[in-house]
Amino acid sequence: MHGKKLMYINMINSHSNKVSIITVVYNGEKYIENTINSVLSQSYKNIEFIIIDGESKDNTMNIVNKFRDKIDIIISEKDNGLSDAMNKGVKLANGEYIIHMHSDDMFTTENSLAKLVNKIDSEKGNWVTGFYKYINEKNEIVGFDIDLLKYIANDLGVEVKFQQVTSKTRIPLVSGGQIDIAAASMTHKVKRDEAIDFTITYFFDGQSILARKDYQANNAQDFNGKKVGAIQGATSGENFKKMK
Repeated sequence: MHGKKLMYINMINSHSNKVSIITVVYNGEKYIENTINSVLSQSYKNIEFIIIDGESKDNTMNIVNKFRDKIDIIISEKDNGLSDAMNKGVKLANGEYIIHMHSDDMFTTENSLAKLVNKIDSEKGNWVTGFYKYINEKNEIVGFDIDLLKYIANDLGVEVKFQQVTSKTRIPLVSGGQIDIAAASMTHKVKRDEAIDFTITYFFDGQSILARKDYQANNAQDFNGKKVGAIQGATSGENFKKMK
């Protein structure tokens, strides 16, 4: 499915804050111009743009060549598949950060790259993964949450308008009346019930230990010395450490 998404960023030893954006493409005439325009329209301008084409048989290269004076490196030759082409781009990259942006991807806003660079600079990370959205050919955001809200609105006979929320804004926006409903995954806590109404949840208070069916564990202490996975940024990891 065609989608807007930020792929991933690797950090390379350098001090330029230059971002190398690598786009690998093969027969991508349908979306490649959107991808190129999305990169070139970024407010963050310290960019090295690299396009690796696998010797496309369609109109891809004619489209790419329209932007030749704005693209730093263009290579069109046969390769040994996607991974080979991506690695080829990495070897050519000179930036401190590398983004692999596929040929049907776009940044969600013109400030996306600036926000990413500021974030990784402030937190000194080695890897950043961005949130992404899927869109259809009409440039409409699609997905389960969107379809669910459209279904509810249609069932109620009302018009639906979408507003993006974050983990910090979703509850205040609902409780303050700025939005009517938030389709978001969040921990169902007793305290939150004071401010908003939840649909039926799988795990009340949201944080349960999931282990193999044959794993013999009666309490948290039975996990001492074991590897326990938790979602980064969630409270489950810290709460697990406090369990006795």
